[in-house]
Amino acid sequence: VVVLLMMEKQTRKRTFTAITLSTMKATTTTKDQSDHLPRRAHKRIRCIVSSLPSRLVENDDESSDVVINPQEFLHETMRSKMNMDVQLVESLKVKDFFADPTTEEISAYGSDVIMAIRRSDLVQLREFHRQGRPLKCSNPFGESLLHLACRRGLIDVAAFLIREAGVTVKVRDDYGRTPLHDACWTTKPNFALIRMIVAECPQLLFMTDKRGHTPLSYARQNQWTKWVQFIQNNTELLFPPTTTTPQQQQQQQ
Repeated sequence: VVVLLMMEKQTRKRTFTAITLSTMKATTTTKDQSDHLPRRAHKRIRCIVSSLPSRLVENDDESSDVVINPQEFLHETMRSKMNMDVQLVESLKVKDFFADPTTEEISAYGSDVIMAIRRSDLVQLREFHRQGRPLKCSNPFGESLLHLACRRGLIDVAAFLIREAGVTVKVRDDYGRTPLHDACWTTKPNFALIRMIVAECPQLLFMTDKRGHTPLSYARQNQWTKWVQFIQNNTELLFPPTTTTPQQQQQQQ
């Protein structure tokens, strides 16, 4: 949702009113499409990125009247600060990027290791790892242990899987959801966990599931203000210097 902020005076105080203009589609707005927006719309959208009021991003009140779609804010941040117009991609259609489960990894997905994840039993998980058990295991539908840990917001477990056991975050289930989808699909997001995943693979922010939903699409609306603040505070993670975007690869060719 593209949101414009308008200033109005009420009892000598300035308040912000959110005005919805259009509904975001599964791909970012192209230049040809954006030409149909009024000039004033472009200027006001830029203002969201360049001069967002600190009162908005620092407000912990979940009932704030100001509503900014974090996915659209992310794209505007990419365009404004990095001059990038990143297109959304369906994860199930991406080739040579995700590490799909092997037969051995599917066989290793048992009730004992699932219970260890749910209990955050790092001692048992380290023992499984010492024994050589593959912890990038998943069920036949592609739901991995990392999916489960992220769904429950278990940052210690996720950190062990990623940093000690060497489990990649580039996994997806048969619906196209990545661990970042599950990390965002919670009542109260664990931003430390989300930051860890984005630091490993920022491209996951722009991967959609089968229904065209990005991870940020699953963020609860009453948490949008906090998501905007998270994006503002972590723009350096979006595309680190060592990461090459699809657009940059095409330019190099």
